[in-house]
Amino acid sequence: PEDVECVAARLMRAGVGQVECEDPEKNAMQCIGIERLDRIDSSVGNRDSEDHRFDRAEFGLGRGEENWIFSWLPAHWTHLPVTWDYMVLNVASVRDVEDLPPLLRQHVAKSRYELLDDPTTPEALELKKVFCRPDGSLRKRLRSAGLTPAQSKQACTCFFASCIERVDDPLVRKAANLVLYQYMLRVGYMARYLGKYDQNALCIGNGDATRNFRKLEQYDPPHLPASVINKKMSRSGEVEVKGNKGSRSKYVKRADRYIPKVRFTKGRTHRTKEDE
Repeated sequence: PEDVECVAARLMRAGVGQVECEDPEKNAMQCIGIERLDRIDSSVGNRDSEDHRFDRAEFGLGRGEENWIFSWLPAHWTHLPVTWDYMVLNVASVRDVEDLPPLLRQHVAKSRYELLDDPTTPEALELKKVFCRPDGSLRKRLRSAGLTPAQSKQACTCFFASCIERVDDPLVRKAANLVLYQYMLRVGYMARYLGKYDQNALCIGNGDATRNFRKLEQYDPPHLPASVINKKMSRSGEVEVKGNKGSRSKYVKRADRYIPKVRFTKGRTHRTKEDE
């Protein structure tokens, strides 16, 4: 089953046309998109006083880990690059931070500075210059630059060739892997599967108010089936919402946060000898 996507990709490359699974329940509607590390919480890049996560292992893949494929990883990287923290660990062997691209350099310098026992040594002061101004205030944290449509297409194409189609030509595969590596190293971007977005869903969302989709009229309350709208309508004829549970509000006090009944465990964040 894990080879279905590869077989389908090669059949389409051979000109067979659209491939359909016999089982219509199989999720065959996923697309390839771009993920940027700045969107993923990292203890180096994004932490506030109410954040209860302190272990690096608590940051990483949660649900949908099958959508992330890292067959392009260089051999010397020991951690899956799903946060800036793990990228810092992947370049631990680089002694001079000036040899790193500016975005990654800032994360590495801040991480190494915080691990030093004496913040007044010449080494510590050089590291501090990377993420602090001369007056000691923090510099504005660098962010990933936006990709052009051509760059996004290039990253997605390389992901398809290397991770899905698994091309046989070693030169093509190496070139695709190098492109994916450079996008991650320099600007913190990767290509991956995106979850299926079903535009025929019967839900109108949770929160303090219903969301409005200007180009998706099927989500307007009048267009929903009666069985659905009857559960959402109040006696006054208005659509009721469930309210904001705060599950995505990391800036509220910990005591006020929504605690889910079930938590998904994190997957492994590094490769083992068995994986190799």
